[in-house]
Amino acid sequence: MYEAILDRAREAIGAVARHLSTSDVLRAAIHDGSLTCGRMPPCFEPILAEVAPDRVEWRIIDHCTAVTRLYAIYEHFAHQLIVEHLSLLQTNFRFAELPPSVQVAYRSGLSKIMEKKDGPRYAEIDLAFVVNQYGLALGGKKFVLEPKAMLAHEQNLRLSELGKLFAASGMPGIESWISKSPSISVFFDCGDRVGGSAEAELAELIKYRNEAAHGGIVVDDVLGPETLAEFCTFMEVLCGAMADFVRHAGLACLLRSGAAEVRGTVNSCIKAGSVIVGPMVGKFAVGDTIYLFADGYAVSGDVLSIQLDDEDLALVNLEKERQLGLRLATQGRKGCAVVALVEMVEDRDSASDSDAALGVVEELVEC
Repeated sequence: MYEAILDRAREAIGAVARHLSTSDVLRAAIHDGSLTCGRMPPCFEPILAEVAPDRVEWRIIDHCTAVTRLYAIYEHFAHQLIVEHLSLLQTNFRFAELPPSVQVAYRSGLSKIMEKKDGPRYAEIDLAFVVNQYGLALGGKKFVLEPKAMLAHEQNLRLSELGKLFAASGMPGIESWISKSPSISVFFDCGDRVGGSAEAELAELIKYRNEAAHGGIVVDDVLGPETLAEFCTFMEVLCGAMADFVRHAGLACLLRSGAAEVRGTVNSCIKAGSVIVGPMVGKFAVGDTIYLFADGYAVSGDVLSIQLDDEDLALVNLEKERQLGLRLATQGRKGCAVVALVEMVEDRDSASDSDAALGVVEELVEC
């Protein structure tokens, strides 16, 4: 879960880092006169010298581009994680089974959509469909959530605002998770940083982003390549911690709904943690994805090999607990639960009775 979204975010962040590195080298080469062309004239060298911005303006452009793009990647990534979690909720729970805070937040979000439906933010939303689906939800039937009802926020996503947004979608506690994340701790242990914590580092990035967006750039505040590269690294680590948090929240929901089940416990980890051993039950196959789950910990990994009674197997189906070894494409942790997704045989109501939407508009207007 969430790996594809995280991979795209990391690639986008890496592109910013590569741009900064390339731009720094090219800027120096042009203005120092060390960029030469080995071809016969005409060549790009005199053209670049004429059209290139001066050193300061070039640095300002790189600064504004980097902080603006990094924040955009981060905000979009946060929204995508919430959309994925909402999809998980609507697939595995009836609306009345969702936390009351989620139900209230969704109703409030729908009322905002109705109020501002004529504006550009919600212009493409099919209001009749949204209202009908909400009616089905209230009637205890299968429903589809409108993600934009949960994504509206007036403030930049500083850590506290991020926490509110995630909590409203049924995932409280992301601020604490991020502050305790091992990867975040390693980032700040590696040297002096712009901020002394994830909250402060993110706030600094947002400050620079807002200044860039509104043209309030002071030359003395323009960040150098090293600091901008630091922000790139921080954003990559932050997105990883956010994905871990949502994976943990998602697995907790799936375990509660019965869409996932605990298949065993890790008693020991060997070979740098890539091999987990413990009493397990159920079906395991090479190529399957399993999840390791504990308080404050959730990772996924593909099964690369299986060993039972010192024999390598491609597939096992254990009717009772046996000591099993699994080699994974990730590192395990002693004491965590081994979790696998299961196929749901119970299909919830799929009726599309539009009468369930009656009265919904009035409720939304009144809230």
